[in-house]
Amino acid sequence: MVEKERMSSRTQPKMVARIWRGRVKSAQADEYTDYLYRNGLRHMQGIDGNLGTQMLKKAEGEVTEFLVISYWDIGKAQSAIKKITGGETGKSWLLEKDREYLVDANTSVAHYDVLVDDWVRTR
Repeated sequence: MVEKERMSSRTQPKMVARIWRGRVKSAQADEYTDYLYRNGLRHMQGIDGNLGTQMLKKAEGEVTEFLVISYWDIGKAQSAIKKITGGETGKSWLLEKDREYLVDANTSVAHYDVLVDDWVRTR
């Protein structure tokens, strides 16, 4: 019975993960890391409904790809994401200087329901 309850709880979303990708010249990657953290992640962390953020970076020769995952309360995700995008939840949110850094304006954003959150918390 307990296992059946665990399985059924995995079909109910716990939160929404918003995933953004962008690419910059590798020579600017360290500078962009700081810029993205200060102006993007820190801003999102202050919005009601945000449960946390992650920034990932992968250097591929002359270009470095960034992946930002922000986590949102399932009940507040729609309104919270609208605050950062200006109203459209499926729209990429570009920072003021992103066009100076990004290799192409073809950034992508996707939303996923988080069904399992089994992180070991050490904080």
